[in-house]
Amino acid sequence: MKTSTYIGWILLTVSHMACAVSLYQPDSYRAMVSAQRSHSVGDILTVMIYESATATTSASTDANATTGIDIQASKGSNDLQAGVNAGSNFAGGGAVNRTGKVVANVSVVITGIKDGGSFELAGEQHIKLNNEEQLIRVSGIVRPEDVSEQNMVISTRMADLKIDFIGDGLLTKSEKPGIFTRVFKWLF
Repeated sequence: MKTSTYIGWILLTVSHMACAVSLYQPDSYRAMVSAQRSHSVGDILTVMIYESATATTSASTDANATTGIDIQASKGSNDLQAGVNAGSNFAGGGAVNRTGKVVANVSVVITGIKDGGSFELAGEQHIKLNNEEQLIRVSGIVRPEDVSEQNMVISTRMADLKIDFIGDGLLTKSEKPGIFTRVFKWLF
């Protein structure tokens, strides 16, 4: 009996000296069974670009101006008549129709986190196919709640979105006007 009392006092004394340290860290906790959404600088997201724009502008101008002067004088049998008429007509117009559409998926990196928790994103994609090079560069800001469980965001949900779509190659060069056309346009 004396031994069991002695062991009880030892266990009671040792248990007070033991200090428990939690493995749970609330700042960096990520559940193992839930979707792993990106939320830190350096994490990768996919931006689904679907941008479509259409613009139409038209203008027309009509201007008419007429000026006339008539002078008549008579003295006895001498009649003097003079007349001047001037006129000007101008009609002009023009129309511009422009349509653009970009559809792509680009992986980007979270480059910063703003004070409100929004992510700053930036990334680019280089594609080379049949001597045609294309560069798609994307940057902007997205709210964490607009990022899906698959770490994807639609471009229409991004703020300050900037998309550069740059092409270079034989097809791009063939669309450029020739030197004589450019000189003629510069002169006139």
